[in-house]
Amino acid sequence: MWNNADTIVAFLHQRDIAYVELTAQEAEAYKHEWLNRFVPKDKHQEAIDSYCFDKDGCCGYLWHIFSYGIISCLANDEAKKFFDEMNKQESVLLVNIDDAAYGIKDTSKL
Repeated sequence: MWNNADTIVAFLHQRDIAYVELTAQEAEAYKHEWLNRFVPKDKHQEAIDSYCFDKDGCCGYLWHIFSYGIISCLANDEAKKFFDEMNKQESVLLVNIDDAAYGIKDTSKL
């Protein structure tokens, strides 16, 4: 469903969710902030080596931190339930395929 920036923008408009498009520099800074907040310092190099960031011509995907088992996470129905029950506030949506990012102040409609 969310495979490119156009699809995400259409989804946000459909649900009347206000957003701000982030610059490439803002998106990259957010990715590094995310890494620093959620990944233990001793796992940073492992995350970088696992292509969580663009490297050697390969796109980086932050979710590799989970799919490569660098840190644990919830999955499938358990993850969906946790997300649905969260008190949603401000967030950033990252689109790896298009290298786009969107800031959302009120994510309660997600």
